[in-house]
Amino acid sequence: IVGEALLEAGYPLVHTVGCASARAPRLVDLRWGDPSAPRLTLVGKGVCFDTGGLDIKPAAGMLAMKKDMGGAALMLALARCVMTLRLPVRLRLLVPAVEKMTVDTIFDVASLTKPVATATSIMILVEQGKLRLNDTIGKFIDAQNMVPLLFADQWDATAKRWKKNDIIEEERRQLAISVFTRGVLSVERERLTGIVTLTVDWRDRHQAADWANGLVAMANALWRQQVIDEAAQSIQYLTKELESTNTLEVRDAVYRLIEASMKQRTVATVRRDLLFKVLDKAVPPLANQLIRPRPLRYAAIGFVFGALLGAFVGFVRLIRRP
Repeated sequence: IVGEALLEAGYPLVHTVGCASARAPRLVDLRWGDPSAPRLTLVGKGVCFDTGGLDIKPAAGMLAMKKDMGGAALMLALARCVMTLRLPVRLRLLVPAVEKMTVDTIFDVASLTKPVATATSIMILVEQGKLRLNDTIGKFIDAQNMVPLLFADQWDATAKRWKKNDIIEEERRQLAISVFTRGVLSVERERLTGIVTLTVDWRDRHQAADWANGLVAMANALWRQQVIDEAAQSIQYLTKELESTNTLEVRDAVYRLIEASMKQRTVATVRRDLLFKVLDKAVPPLANQLIRPRPLRYAAIGFVFGALLGAFVGFVRLIRRP
């Protein structure tokens, strides 16, 4: 079953995943054995060039892609074993085979328009060199003048200077980034939904909420500006290439690339939440809502721990008594 016939046969998702490729998506349906024998159906997923450009999974689900890309090969091998051993079954092998590499006439806007709201997506961007989270945090710390707040015991608020100039400013800035990422900022991701919860733990509840919202806003702004700058550079370069060639086919290809870059720039200019889509903005907790320390909890833990320790010491003394 190839191409548009997949829609008529009731396989719309198989068609959707591979519809942008130069090779039409297809479903291979193989049958073997005695029709009256017990039925055995094997299904193996086969995806070539899995870039995630036209994925139908949430971002968190793309983590498992490397595990199931070999499904088609595994099921083909298993089917061959069944046929070689001539097992008494009615075998049916289904292999949805698609290629997700898009042709140059298809603009992959998914990587720009869908919200990248998972830590995994950020790590992928780091590997590609497009966005370094530490740089974003460093710029945010500079913009908010957070270094004196993070090292309040070393800062003379009255004189507006450090009590001891024992380290250079850049080293203190790097320490501030480390303190912020390890002791103030925390990120938790739900594996199935891909939703990320970003938490800022700070003594000033209003400042904590402002920092959380401000960090996300700056990350979005930096990413948008980088996409816009890269698109502008591409357009400038392609325009020069267009002037240096008279070949019709090459000019058509360059025009398509320019159009794609212009679309990228347009999307990045319009969308404010290009990198992160905020589902629930950070709000400060209530004034009487104590986050930590919680004396009652610590007292209960201390009581239980003390009782267990006392019982253990008493037991040791009892068994050592002659």
